[in-house]
Amino acid sequence: MNGYSPAERHTSWALLLCALTIGGCAGIQIDPTGEAVFTSQSPTVPVYDPFARPTQVVLSPQQPVIVPVGTQVALVASVRGPDGYLRTNQRVDWSLEPGSAGQILNLNRRSFMDLVLLDPVTPAILDPCHAVGSTTRSYERLPPGPASSGPLDILPGQAWIVVGSCKEGTSQVAVSSPCVVGRAKSVTTVH
Repeated sequence: MNGYSPAERHTSWALLLCALTIGGCAGIQIDPTGEAVFTSQSPTVPVYDPFARPTQVVLSPQQPVIVPVGTQVALVASVRGPDGYLRTNQRVDWSLEPGSAGQILNLNRRSFMDLVLLDPVTPAILDPCHAVGSTTRSYERLPPGPASSGPLDILPGQAWIVVGSCKEGTSQVAVSSPCVVGRAKSVTTVH
């Protein structure tokens, strides 16, 4: 800002500060000399890092679900990064533990964007006890089922399957993701 008078320099900084404040930039500080603008971020706010390796797979519901024979239950897996954000386009492997009464009936399919972006994972039910899918890129709403109180909202970064059984028994569902360090697993029991 050389060549400007001190009054013009302060007016320019004041206008810049007003524009940044109105634009939602918090934590802005101006050097007392008027030569620089500094920003700061709160260390408690997680910063999204798209290249951070996912660290956790969470299966919900986490508590046992008790439903009548012949009822279908939707289960949702979330893949989270170290910053707490959900990760899209991550492979998810579903399996029913040996001796489970149920079988996998349905899972989330590829979206148009998955095809356009050449997603390498093709969701498929491999057999009644194993399926492969990936976390979604977009919001999805599943219709309410007999075991839920309303529609089920699927967020970007989540995957879902539907498990059902035509006989009485327990089904233990495990989910893992090869992208997660240590291949974390969660188990949900469906009666």
